[in-house]
Amino acid sequence: MQYFFPEFLGIVSGLKKPFFIGGTKVSFDSFKILERGKPSKIIPASQAPKRVLDSFVRQRSSAFGLDTNKINIMGVLNVTPDSFYDGRKGFKDSDFVKKGFDLINAGLDILDVGGESTRPGAKELSVRIEKQRVSSVIREIKKTFPKLIISIDTRKSEVAKEALKAGASIINDVSGLTFDREILSVASEFGSGICIMHSKGLPENMQNQPSYDNILLDIYDFLEEKLNQAKKAGISKERIIVDPGIGFGKSLSHNKALIKNLGLFHGLGCPVMVGLSRKSFIGEIVGELDPSKRLGGSIAALLTAVSRGAHLVRVHDVNETKQAIEVWNSFV
Repeated sequence: MQYFFPEFLGIVSGLKKPFFIGGTKVSFDSFKILERGKPSKIIPASQAPKRVLDSFVRQRSSAFGLDTNKINIMGVLNVTPDSFYDGRKGFKDSDFVKKGFDLINAGLDILDVGGESTRPGAKELSVRIEKQRVSSVIREIKKTFPKLIISIDTRKSEVAKEALKAGASIINDVSGLTFDREILSVASEFGSGICIMHSKGLPENMQNQPSYDNILLDIYDFLEEKLNQAKKAGISKERIIVDPGIGFGKSLSHNKALIKNLGLFHGLGCPVMVGLSRKSFIGEIVGELDPSKRLGGSIAALLTAVSRGAHLVRVHDVNETKQAIEVWNSFV
């Protein structure tokens, strides 16, 4: 099997006719072709098979109201008492709703509500408690912002179903459809969007020396397989977002390789999302153990991903992210 990596152009010159990743300002003029066990080669993008080139340049469409002509910001609302960012001892539903309002007013495009921590080392939460945490918060936020796109961050079909009934329209499954096989059935039943993220192992063990034959190609194959599963369940690409899963069962070198080579995943033909905000790999690079002090590193990593065509970014700091993207956009 051949894998196509777009070779991105830093500045578009008048001497070349570049192609653009669908819905973005990110341009490329050639592909690096890689096959397992063979040396890579580079070809002009115009010489790539039509179906390959189309998968990269085709305008992404969205069945749930997402504007794919811009970089979309997904703001994180963790309805969990152990979140470094949102959780506070004694927080009530009304406090989380207010936090959600603050994120919305800062200018997000999607609000991602989660009731279970899936950070490395986290323990599994019962379905009952997770449903209880998210459903009332989503319902209250929807009353004030009825047109808001809300995603439910969950691995569990019963939680997803409850959240969709409350007003969510996207399932953000950090297990990549591996934890609960009924997730696809729920998405099909409700006609919801679904974000398929790669993850290796469970939160309890995912960071125990993760290894891959080829980090890029292995994750591409994983996501392609899940897209085929979704297709069999009647879910079209217009309803799917893919995420390589930075920090979920990856070492520092894995994470850096994924961000640097993010362009590969545009070949799947879906909007590509990344979640980089305040993650531990940033702390490894800069020597900062406290996640709350990793904003600068988060913005730098985010803009690197954006320069490689990321369509969506999942963040805790909406205002700062929006400002950074606006400045980046002014230069391209």
